[in-house]
Amino acid sequence: MTVKFLLNALLGPRPEVRGEERRRLAYTAACALLFLFAAHAFGWFNLSYSGEAMMIDPTKGRTAQMGGGQFLLPLYWALRGNLSAPLLVGLLSCLYLCLCTALIVETLGVRSRCEIALIAGFLCSGASVTAINASQLHVADAYFLALLLAVAGAALCRRAKLGFLPASLLFAASAALEPSMVCAGATLLVLAGLFDALEGRPVGGRTGLLALAFGLALHVAGYALLMRRYGMDWEAAIAPPLGMGDGALPGALMRAYGYPIVRAVRQQTAHPALCTALAAALFALGLAALGAALARLPAKARFKAAVLTLLLPVAVNLPVFTAQRAGETREMFAFVFLPIGAMLLCRRATACRAAAKRAVAAACAALFASAVIFSNQVYLKKTLELQATLSAMTRVIDRMEHTDGYEVGVTPVAMLGSLEDSVLAVSKQGFEHLEAFDAARNRYAPVTIEDYTWYLWEVLGYPCSLVSYYQSGQLALREDVQAMPAFPAQGCCQMIDGIMVVRLSEKMD
Repeated sequence: MTVKFLLNALLGPRPEVRGEERRRLAYTAACALLFLFAAHAFGWFNLSYSGEAMMIDPTKGRTAQMGGGQFLLPLYWALRGNLSAPLLVGLLSCLYLCLCTALIVETLGVRSRCEIALIAGFLCSGASVTAINASQLHVADAYFLALLLAVAGAALCRRAKLGFLPASLLFAASAALEPSMVCAGATLLVLAGLFDALEGRPVGGRTGLLALAFGLALHVAGYALLMRRYGMDWEAAIAPPLGMGDGALPGALMRAYGYPIVRAVRQQTAHPALCTALAAALFALGLAALGAALARLPAKARFKAAVLTLLLPVAVNLPVFTAQRAGETREMFAFVFLPIGAMLLCRRATACRAAAKRAVAAACAALFASAVIFSNQVYLKKTLELQATLSAMTRVIDRMEHTDGYEVGVTPVAMLGSLEDSVLAVSKQGFEHLEAFDAARNRYAPVTIEDYTWYLWEVLGYPCSLVSYYQSGQLALREDVQAMPAFPAQGCCQMIDGIMVVRLSEKMD
C-alpha cells in the first residue's frame, strides 16, 4: 500500500496502464532486493559497527546533528526508534532504496527489463551503499530516506501538476536529513531533461531546478530559526564542491568539475583494474552514442542537449549547506547517475545492435558481480575488526582493573593514542586491497577517542569515565606520561594524579 500510494501521488493515476505499472514495479523491486541482499545482507545480519556507528543510539548525537544542519534526524529517530539494530536498518534501507529505484525508472521513462535491472544494479550494489553501511550503519537508513526524498522531489516536479511547493518541501526535508543527498535529485532532473532533448520532447525539469533552489533555501531558513530558538551556534556553512583542493580559482573549479567523472570511472571493487577499464569503456561508448544522437538533432535541440550534458557534473557536485562534507560515504549516490546515463545512452543508440546491447549489459553485470564480492569482503573485515577490538580492549580493561588505586566507574580514565596506531595494528593477510576504500581503511572498530567512549559504554557496557580532550592533551605533554610504554607492554596503565592513564600507542596526538 505504501508503494502504491507513493507512486500514485507522484505519477498520477493512469488506469489504462495500471496493470503494466504494477508489473514493472514488482520487477523493479525484485531486482533491487536481489542486488541489496546479495551485496549487503552480511552487513545487516551481523554486527559490523565501526567508527561513528559505535554510538548505536544516534539520539545521543542529537545536538551535533541539529548543529550540523541535519535537524530532522531527531524527529526520524523518534519515529523509527533510538536503537540502530542492523536488521531493522537493513529492512528500512531496502524499502527506501526499492522505492528510489522505482522512481528513477519512472522518471527516466525506462521500460526495458534489462535496463531496469541494470539501474537497480548500479544503485543498489555499488560502493555508495557499502560505504554508508560500513562507516555510518547507525544512521544508514536515514541517509537512504534522504536519497528517496530527493529523488521523489525530482519525480514530482516532472510528473505531477502543481508539484513545485510539495517538491520544494521534499528537497528541504532531504537536506535536513543529509544535505549531500539533494545532489542526487538535481542530477536526476538534469539527466531526465537530457533524454527529453535527445528524444525530441520538450525539455522538462526547469520547475524542478527552481523547486530545488527554493527547497535548499527553506532548509537554511529552517536551520536559522532552529538555531535561534535553542540558542545554538551555527556550525553549518556552504561547503564547496568536492575535489577543488588548493590553488587558483579557475584550476580549482576545473578540478571540481572533473572530480565526479574521475570518481565514477575509478571503480572500488574486488577487481579495480578490470572494472575501471570496463567503466571507462562504458563512458567512452556513452559519449560516442551521445555525439551521434546530437548530430541528428535540430540546432536548437542540440544546443539544449549539449548544455544539459555539460551541467551533469555540476549537478553531481553541488555546494551543500552542512557542517562536515564526507567525500566517500555520502556524495557517491549522485555519482551513480553518470554510469546509469552512459548505459542508457549506449543501449538507446540507434546504431546499437542487439549484440552490442548484450555486450553493454554483460560489462555492467561484471561490474555488479565485482561490487557484490567487494562489499561482502568489506563487511567481513568490519566484523573481524569488531572481534579484534573486543580482544584488545578486554586485555586493556584487565590491565586497568589490576592497577592499584583504580575503581571501576569512579576513577577518571585518560586513553592516549589509539589501537589503530599500536604495534598490534597490522594488516590482515588477504585484506590489504580493502584499505584503498576509506570506509574499510581501519584495523579496529573505534577510530577516534569519542568512538572509544561509545564502544566502552554502548558495546561493552563498561562504566568508564573518560576525561576531556583538553585533559588528555595536557597529560600527553607530561614527561612521566611520555616515558610510559605503549600497550601491550607492562606499565601501559598507570595511576597519575588520581587519573588512570592508558597509553594505547607510541603516538598520542
